[in-house]
Amino acid sequence: MGKERDDDDRGRRPKDTTPPVVSSMTATDGTHITVVFSEAVVGTVAGWSFTANSTPLVLSSRSGSGTNTWIFTFGTTITNGDTLLATYASGPGDTADTASTPNDLASFTNVAVTNSVSVVLTTLWMSTSTD
Repeated sequence: MGKERDDDDRGRRPKDTTPPVVSSMTATDGTHITVVFSEAVVGTVAGWSFTANSTPLVLSSRSGSGTNTWIFTFGTTITNGDTLLATYASGPGDTADTASTPNDLASFTNVAVTNSVSVVLTTLWMSTSTD
C-alpha cells in the first residue's frame, strides 16, 4: 500500500505515493523547535505556525530543508513550562517529500510540542552582618 508503478520508470521502481508525517516536535532550548519527519522533506515556512501559552511565536528562520530534521528558530523566548502547539496548513509544495512526484505533508492543527527547555536556576546570595 502507498506504492504504485511509475510509467516513467518503466516498472523498474515503485513510485512513492506515501506523504511524509511528523515524527516528533521538541523545544530544545529557549529559541529552537526541532521537527523530525518520517523522511527527507523540502519546502518553505509557509503554512507553519507555533504558539507558546496561546501566544504566537515569532519565527526568525528555519534550517534543514532536504533532510528529515528541520530546526525552527524564534525571536520569541520559549521557557520551561510553556504549553507549545504547532499548526501546519498545507499548500501545494509548501512542505513535501523529495520523491520524483512530491507528496505534500498533510495539514494539522494545535499539535502538542514537547517542551524540553531547561529550568533556569538563579542563585541569590544574601549576607548577614553581625557588626
